[in-house]
Amino acid sequence: MFGMDDPAKVVVQIRSYIEEGRYEIAEVMAQELSTHLLHSKRDIHLDTVLVSALREWVRVLHLRGQYPEANSAARRLAKARKVRIKQVVTSGDEDSLIAEKTLEVEDLILHGRIESERSRLRSSISLFNRAIRIDGDHLEARLSKIGSRWRIRGSLKGGKRDALQLLNALDRSSGVERINGIMGMPPPDQRAYLDTMPGTDIPVLRQPFEIGDQMPIWAFGDRSVGKHYLFDITTDPDEQENRIGEKTESDMIELLRVALTELEAPYDQFERIGLR
Repeated sequence: MFGMDDPAKVVVQIRSYIEEGRYEIAEVMAQELSTHLLHSKRDIHLDTVLVSALREWVRVLHLRGQYPEANSAARRLAKARKVRIKQVVTSGDEDSLIAEKTLEVEDLILHGRIESERSRLRSSISLFNRAIRIDGDHLEARLSKIGSRWRIRGSLKGGKRDALQLLNALDRSSGVERINGIMGMPPPDQRAYLDTMPGTDIPVLRQPFEIGDQMPIWAFGDRSVGKHYLFDITTDPDEQENRIGEKTESDMIELLRVALTELEAPYDQFERIGLR
């Protein structure tokens, strides 16, 4: 494979292809790199690269709707990640361990969603629970767990405890405040300033957005930036088939970009929804 002399650069290229929507070539490269590393003698550096390569392979397989293959790749990722975390624990690097555990939660959630797509409720719930055991206040993990039950069973029967635990997690979230018993976003901070609503002279208080800021709770935090969902509700009213990866996705992104520009949307709105 081109660039195999520097596998870390190949991972960067794979991520770039995924962001550009070039999923087929990203899948081929991720599979080849992962397979090569799995069958090679590795040091700590290459173990780290292997985890990254497998992570991108799982991600692109999920994006392409290849759920059985994604499940297989996710299992390989879990084994490689276990080795990597053991290495970090041995090193005593607390910051690196926190970072690795954060990524582990993301991996478990994605694997849980893959199993949900395969209608494997017990397996998906188990994966979401493992993520929650690592980070009990992870809203996406808790919401995904409830969503999996709904997707597979068509009801939330038996999910009362999960719903109550989600509400408790929302209460503990630094990005959510209760106002008269209603959950909402936190108040503006010192960056806020008086502005006018786009296209009008109506004064409003504007809260700038920067990468890393708390996102609305329904957006699962900044983990949703760059993730696209596109459905054809005329043929798929239940929104079961995500059409990302098709030419229509880039067309819709451009239409949204043009519409926001015409509305004179603030520049940071483009960053907030992952268009820049």
